[in-house]
Amino acid sequence: MNEKQVGILFMCIGTGLLFLSEIVHEPDEVHLQDVNEDHLNSIIMFKGRISSLTSTESISFLEFESRSELDVVSFGDVDGVSEGDGVKVVGTVEMYQGELQIVAEEVELKK
Repeated sequence: MNEKQVGILFMCIGTGLLFLSEIVHEPDEVHLQDVNEDHLNSIIMFKGRISSLTSTESISFLEFESRSELDVVSFGDVDGVSEGDGVKVVGTVEMYQGELQIVAEEVELKK
């Protein structure tokens, strides 16, 4: 193997390891009421029970029993999830119109 082939091999291995670490790495679990500006632009995970769920064709708004003032929105599919369900949410903490919100990337029923 020449140097160029070895370099390409190590580049492929490194890229694969980086990809694997992203798949395996679970975001830090945070209590919803503890989310603050320190979490801005961070991916977090929290668990909770849905107290209210409002959906349109393109967006869903979820409220949780923890009585947090944070809006949790999902632009994805939340079919199969309803009020009263315990769920795990993975999402990004963002600022919208001066208020923190969580944009859910994943909403799944707790097992």
